[in-house]
Amino acid sequence: MKEAKKNNRGFTLMEMLIVVAIIAVLVAVAIPVLNNNLEKARQAVDMANARAIQAILATLVNTGEVVFPEKTNDAYAEGIGIWVLVVRDLSKIPQGYNKNAFTGNVYCGSEEGVLVNGESTVFNRQNSQIQKALAAMGSISSRSHSKGRKEGWDWYVVEYDYDPKTGEVRDYIYSGFSGDRSGIQTATRGSTNIAVAMSRKKK
Repeated sequence: MKEAKKNNRGFTLMEMLIVVAIIAVLVAVAIPVLNNNLEKARQAVDMANARAIQAILATLVNTGEVVFPEKTNDAYAEGIGIWVLVVRDLSKIPQGYNKNAFTGNVYCGSEEGVLVNGESTVFNRQNSQIQKALAAMGSISSRSHSKGRKEGWDWYVVEYDYDPKTGEVRDYIYSGFSGDRSGIQTATRGSTNIAVAMSRKKK
């Protein structure tokens, strides 16, 4: 009895090219989706960290460790406060900041006249007392990656300030890009990637 001949024919070159082309199309479609999801995850981490910083600053304000002056000079007529600036890396800091003043990727600012643990503060100088309050969070940095200012950000800020005109204590979370002007008042009024979080009356 004769055995049936086995068909050992493999894939032709054309079939292989078609398979490779299909895989290439699938990869080309999948990579932007994966990148988009990865960026959303980075932004979610940033927002979680910003909320945690916000809670720490709120505690400092509510327990009286940070005291805002009842009156301010004309330079701070729009409000006077404290803020935490977090950058992705020190090449991405906004204008007006000295990278040597950062501790890691974080800068804790306080305006002149604010009392932090009983110490009067100086404008635009790293505040070590606020830095210590953030120590429990460990290393902090901005995870988001901006792409030509179309999405993401290079840095974000959590700010608490006091408006002497209304008696209101306000807190903000906002973000920006490297090269932006760093003025706190300008930034809170300007366009932001992270919306204003909340506003409440000082008790």
